[in-house]
Amino acid sequence: MMSKEAALPEKVPRRRQRSPAAEHRRSGSQPSRDRESSRPGWGCSDSRNAAYPTIRLFPPPSLPADPPRNLQMKAFVESGEGTAVILLCSVESNPLSEITLLKEGQPVASGPPAGRDHPGQSGHISPAPNALRLELREASEEDEGEYECRARSLLGSTRGSLPLRVQAVRVVVRPSAEVLEGTDVTLTCRDTGTRPGTLYAWYKNGRWLAEGLDASLVLPGARRTDAGVYACQAGRGLRGRRAPPAALRVLYAPREPSFTSLVEPRGGRRAVLLCAVDSFPPSDIALRRGPGHAPLASTRGTADPRFSVQAAPNSLRVEMGGLEPQDAGLYVCSANNSYGTASSSLRLDGGGVTVTVEPSPEVPEGTTATMTCSAVPWVGEEANYTWYKNSRWLQEGPAGSLVLARVSSADTGSYRCRASGTRGSAASAPLSLSVLYPPRDVSVSTFLENRNGRVGIVLCTADSHPASTITLYRRGRLLASSLAPATALGVRASPSHNALRLELGAVGPEDSGQYTCVAGNPLGNATAGAYFDVRSEWGCPPPGGCGARRGIVPERW
Repeated sequence: MMSKEAALPEKVPRRRQRSPAAEHRRSGSQPSRDRESSRPGWGCSDSRNAAYPTIRLFPPPSLPADPPRNLQMKAFVESGEGTAVILLCSVESNPLSEITLLKEGQPVASGPPAGRDHPGQSGHISPAPNALRLELREASEEDEGEYECRARSLLGSTRGSLPLRVQAVRVVVRPSAEVLEGTDVTLTCRDTGTRPGTLYAWYKNGRWLAEGLDASLVLPGARRTDAGVYACQAGRGLRGRRAPPAALRVLYAPREPSFTSLVEPRGGRRAVLLCAVDSFPPSDIALRRGPGHAPLASTRGTADPRFSVQAAPNSLRVEMGGLEPQDAGLYVCSANNSYGTASSSLRLDGGGVTVTVEPSPEVPEGTTATMTCSAVPWVGEEANYTWYKNSRWLQEGPAGSLVLARVSSADTGSYRCRASGTRGSAASAPLSLSVLYPPRDVSVSTFLENRNGRVGIVLCTADSHPASTITLYRRGRLLASSLAPATALGVRASPSHNALRLELGAVGPEDSGQYTCVAGNPLGNATAGAYFDVRSEWGCPPPGGCGARRGIVPERW
């Protein structure tokens, strides 16, 4: 059995311990940094040349000491069923500061103690390092005032202030401030200090809308016209409390777009297409050459260098340059948003070949009218022109003008031209020419009709342009006019274009006599007359009968 002494290790002679740096200096080498901890704070280092590990202590780095500074104070308002106000105060300092919030000089919250409700306040205190948050959950006018934040540490103090204004009256929109068209909307004038019998007044876009004891305004099936800015006032007169306005937006699909075209006159080669639509939110608008084709341009731009696009909310303007005859045709404007689509179309004539007339499309008889066919930008130089009147060929040749000397009523009609050149051919739209002349060929006819008794008929007609005003007289006394009803009893007048028809009911001998017709327009007048013999008309024998219009003696001046 081994003795106790034999079990103990042999005692190692004790020697002086050198530091790692001293050992390295002795050996002539540099200390190894790989053995040292790179972490701040406590660290250790060992030397394989030492008999025991050596522990080295590194003190942690310290932040600079700073007094309280950069104090910031902010206020936030949260509107839900009630009105919550949040006051936030923050500061920079080392060591941490004690923060106190005061209202009108009286403390209402402090930190860094744990968050708690402050006595006498409807708020909740949430402290954090160098910050203090006070939430007033049911803020009212009583919470208004000057709030001050103070931050203090062992190194100093700082302070800041902020005035708080609480909007006790406000407009609450249900179900949302943005609703689909047709949704029932309720606007409520919420007042934290309301009393029974309070009178509420409503305003839309600044104009009075309604008034009553009900704090709510109901919009059943909201329409696009209901969109706007609403405000309310609780109470009368100067003591009334007015809420800030609240916006209501009604969302709806685009209506049918308004689509128009403007073509540069006199054979120009530019056209402008304008498309506008009513929708909310604003629509994406696209221009196509006929239905089902890819867009030529849209509110996002165009790939065709001939097109210039100007886009605005719910509007698209496309300018087309370098027009050619093949650009004429059907164009479609389509608009769409998240709630639907709509479209409209138009036919672009191009206006490249046009007919104009001098001095005007209405010329007096006997004057000269000159028509001009403009088409050079479209068909090129050395054009050949073909003229048509009322769709019938009239003449053809290199002359772009058609001269009508001493026009007459026979020259009235619809004129158009077709131009042919190096670029192709194109036809103009028809142009109407009207020749003005005074009344002529005025006539008076009289006869009897055996219809529910004896009825006398007097008919006056004329030829003129513009149409004439016709007046009928019997023995010099006015009977009727195309501008006024009959003046005699038993007489009925029926005016029409350049004609006036009179019916004489229960005709008798007293209706016999001289009938005179006067026709007039701005260019002149003409007169005609006839003698109506009732006895001769009624007593005529066969074979002509009483409808043979005997006894008529026409007279003209």
